[in-house]
Amino acid sequence: MSENGNLPGNPRTTKPPWAILGILVVIGLLTLWPNPRQAPLSAATPFLCLPCGPSGASDLLRNIVLFIPLGIALGMRGIRLGPAILISLAVTSVVELLQYAVIPGRDATMADIVANTLGGLIGAWLGRRGIGFLFLRPRAAAYVTVGWATLGVLAIGLMGWTLQVSLPRGTWYGQWAPFGDEPEWFTGDVIEVTLGHRRLPHWRLADSETRRKELAQDTIRLSAKVVSMLPPPDGLNIVALADSSQRLVGLSQGERDLGFTLRTKAALIAMHTPYFVSHDVMPPLAGDTLVVEGTYWKGHAAINGELLEVSALDGWSLVLPVAVGSALAVLVTIAWLFALFAPIGWYGGQVPSSAWAAGPVLVLLADGVMMARLGGTPYPASWEVAIATLAALAGRVAVAAMEPDRRGD
Repeated sequence: MSENGNLPGNPRTTKPPWAILGILVVIGLLTLWPNPRQAPLSAATPFLCLPCGPSGASDLLRNIVLFIPLGIALGMRGIRLGPAILISLAVTSVVELLQYAVIPGRDATMADIVANTLGGLIGAWLGRRGIGFLFLRPRAAAYVTVGWATLGVLAIGLMGWTLQVSLPRGTWYGQWAPFGDEPEWFTGDVIEVTLGHRRLPHWRLADSETRRKELAQDTIRLSAKVVSMLPPPDGLNIVALADSSQRLVGLSQGERDLGFTLRTKAALIAMHTPYFVSHDVMPPLAGDTLVVEGTYWKGHAAINGELLEVSALDGWSLVLPVAVGSALAVLVTIAWLFALFAPIGWYGGQVPSSAWAAGPVLVLLADGVMMARLGGTPYPASWEVAIATLAALAGRVAVAAMEPDRRGD
């Protein structure tokens, strides 16, 4: 303790809590933005679900991470864990109440309250430690390096496993636009739809199990001959294969972009499945006849001939609903690789042997290549390997540049 009773390196400040206010604004923007199109789905989501929905595990992880910065800011101001938990609980309760009573199309669930409060607790613990968790003694740094690399290997392995298609048994349905009176469907004409090598009917499939076995042995290809509509500002479904509870394979249009989605093994653990988008595929005017097509096989996707791939190093796609092929996906991939590899360089650099930084990095990269080899998934792109190596090097250089008396030697 310091003389004024506060934690060393973590003094209570009398300055206005601008960081906390800024974080609260960001939380509000991310959680209270209305989404009227999702209102029917939100209304059907039970409050006490855990996890909630087909990608509930992804939502839980995102909600935990969302409140970690708030907890860190509270902890760095000297607020103890108990009050920090209560503040996080109060903030998330207000958010969920507004989502339930005021904001259309947002889910209000107990799972969000639990995840947000847990994120605040984790952040407050880190914040009260100040920079102590960044600088460790050599033995502790070695443990953290190996532990982080182990988590990275598991994350890469999980990603490689989830890239495989998972089409459940049951009764399947072909859905063509327009489908009933649902507003999220394409308003152009759909002339013909093909799934695999056979036509997809507009309703229940009489041979769902036979079709499932066929698709399990082949590349999944969904193709439709359509007459275009004016480019819609929001995403609209064109055609889909579905069962009684979920959409399994689908093509959609947003503005002039063509999207392609399908159910993979990520759905078995309530994570997000990949969503691919190809830009400027659809005509700018209504009335044009064209064929739209999406194909997929273990991380390899093609939309009207444009190849889009997801490798075992793209684990962010299990958590974030960002379309592969978008500009945002590149930025998210870079951020993900830095989060995965930079800590290895940082903590490995605090051990008196460079192997502690280089060794785990090589293990992670080798694991990504191995997962591609064994699972039939794409090899990591060369730029991804370069970014991963750069991230580890940046962590190593950054910790070496810090003052020796702050390394915990």
